Amino acid sequence: MSSSRRSTGDTALVTRQSTADDTAASELAVDDDTTTSDATVEDPDGGFEFGSEPKHHDPVVRIADAFERDEISATVLENADTDALKTFVVRAEAGEFDVRSEPALEAAVRIARRLIYEEHRE
Repeated sequence: MSSSRRSTGDTALVTRQSTADDTAASELAVDDDTTTSDATVEDPDGGFEFGSEPKHHDPVVRIADAFERDEISATVLENADTDALKTFVVRAEAGEFDVRSEPALEAAVRIARRLIYEEHRE
């Protein structure tokens, strides 16, 4: 099976296994029925290059920075939560949200990506 990347940056967080009925157009769009149960984590920091612009130094972004440096920790409580986080990150990487203009949303994507990575690393 081939895999398809969904990302607005250089690398994507997850790789989705393509099915025979996937088309080029559907690989670029995020469908409502998209599932991430067959997704695999490739890179906890992939997908976006987060800048150091002044607007990115609010408290939420500082928490994301501390989380990525392992100064604070968090865990996902249930597998359903992990699936929801994967769906959120895939949708964000597909451009469904305006991540670049919303520092809090950018931080949420960074934290979600890291949580997914940590869950799969264990």
